[in-house]
Amino acid sequence: MVKEEGRWGNVTMKKVDNYKYYKGHNEWVSCKRMAQHAMVLEKRIAQLTESQNNSLRTINIAWSKFSEKDISGLNQLKTMA
Repeated sequence: MVKEEGRWGNVTMKKVDNYKYYKGHNEWVSCKRMAQHAMVLEKRIAQLTESQNNSLRTINIAWSKFSEKDISGLNQLKTMA
């Protein structure tokens, strides 16, 4: 318990959590925060990778619908452009 005097002389007793003041506590908190940020980034990277894979699957499915005749026509368009 710590005695604390307020603005107008009011005295209150406050319970202080001593564990916050252990040596290395701030480093532990910042490490925990960085780990949480890293986990969020890993989750976002996984979501983006999944989205990219879905897009590639969609493109491959659409590409597989072309016949050889269509592909040769597309190649001609590429050379013209």
